Amino acid sequence: QFATWTGRYAPVSTTHYPWAHIVEPLVPTHIVVKDVDASYNYSWRVTYEASAARGGGTVVLVKSACCAPEIVVEFPHAAQLYDVYMYKIVNGATAHAVSEPVMCKYVRRELRDLTRDDRERFLDALEIVHRMPLEEGRAKFGGKFMDATGATRKHLARMTLDRCTPHHNGKVFFNAHAAYTLEMEQSLQLIDATIAMPYWDYTIDAKFFGDDGPSSEVWSS
Repeated sequence: QFATWTGRYAPVSTTHYPWAHIVEPLVPTHIVVKDVDASYNYSWRVTYEASAARGGGTVVLVKSACCAPEIVVEFPHAAQLYDVYMYKIVNGATAHAVSEPVMCKYVRRELRDLTRDDRERFLDALEIVHRMPLEEGRAKFGGKFMDATGATRKHLARMTLDRCTPHHNGKVFFNAHAAYTLEMEQSLQLIDATIAMPYWDYTIDAKFFGDDGPSSEVWSS
């Protein structure tokens, strides 16, 4: 019935998810009727069920008056399911109504796929994580702030005589590094809530640069 877009990236594929749409938090998102019928006017309503921590109950995020076939919404919370209602109006009365669920998620992208603005936001926040001491960061941004020095120490903690750590030996490797990535991502989000941790697909560099990895644009300024 309707499509979503931000003007920054292509719509997120929902092939492997149970939701009709995936949107990103704190980004102006366009919701537009796919097949506009000029004989109708349109109105919209966007709601979500707040968690107990957010006060509970149904929150009306958007309640638009007639008549546009498109609205712009900024979804405030990640990991939150929203309901988008679209009403077709004739002579001031609702002729047809439809609703679709919209899930708000942070979306991780390959570093080279980021827009220039998103890449600069990420690097600016990463610089703060590298330069700001832990206690100063937690006082300024909150208790989940993790500085790069602390993250490195945690990553390399309990090194054995053969220079291996518990996080690099056996099956724990994958879960441990996923947890480290999430911890650092949440630290960056305290600085800039729009950030999602990008990833580096090194197979791209292996394909195009072989042993000449330093020639990749990943390492350029």
